[in-house]
Amino acid sequence: FVHAEDVFFLGDGTCSVGQTGTPEPGDELGIAAIIHLEGGDTPISPQNIIVSEHLPVNGMLVEFPIDTDPAVFPVGSKQAQICVPWTPQSDGYRIIQVTIDPDFTQYLFNDAATRAIAIGSSPCALEISESTLRLDRGDSASLGVRNAHEDGITPVLSLTLQAPAGQSLPPGLTGSFSSPTLVGDGAQQLSIETTTATPPGRFPLVIVADGTSCTALASVNVVVTAQGPDLDPIANQPLQCGSVSVEL
Repeated sequence: FVHAEDVFFLGDGTCSVGQTGTPEPGDELGIAAIIHLEGGDTPISPQNIIVSEHLPVNGMLVEFPIDTDPAVFPVGSKQAQICVPWTPQSDGYRIIQVTIDPDFTQYLFNDAATRAIAIGSSPCALEISESTLRLDRGDSASLGVRNAHEDGITPVLSLTLQAPAGQSLPPGLTGSFSSPTLVGDGAQQLSIETTTATPPGRFPLVIVADGTSCTALASVNVVVTAQGPDLDPIANQPLQCGSVSVEL
């Protein structure tokens, strides 16, 4: 499965210095990820990893490619690390996504991991009570979303829950806000519901808070665990071991 609990950004394009503080437009950063090989002891060939940024355009996420890097697994190791340089060009929030493009078939919906990052200054900001929600399929869970704007600024933000650009929510998973509008210092609840048709796995989702003069983003990982046999949602067959996952 894919998870994004340990996303890290490095402070230069050589991927050798830790990131401190809020980066500014024009600063060169490194985007690093640890790639995990799950199941089996047979060595595999280098796997292509795609790194992209997702920016809000008219309230919807749009994907822009950054770079690719091969994940090379040392003999006997279940982990490989990749890092690519990145120079953001503008202020504001974006979602960084690391996606596996394997040369073999693997379990769907678990091939990408995401992390939100703020560049420079923005009058809009979000705080969420949980960055990861864990629940059994068929159950529901919720988290708090509040406005974390700068002092003296009280934006009105429209809330939506989206999958990263080019992706969709997994079967049976839905999200709803207690109110679709966030005003001033207010807070809302995001409720996530699943059904027995929701496949087990870790799914990156994005809260988009769109205002008249700014947009804020927050990344949420929904971890769905199985009750009963794990089924492939496409073939409706028990899942097989042997997959690549991303830990950011």
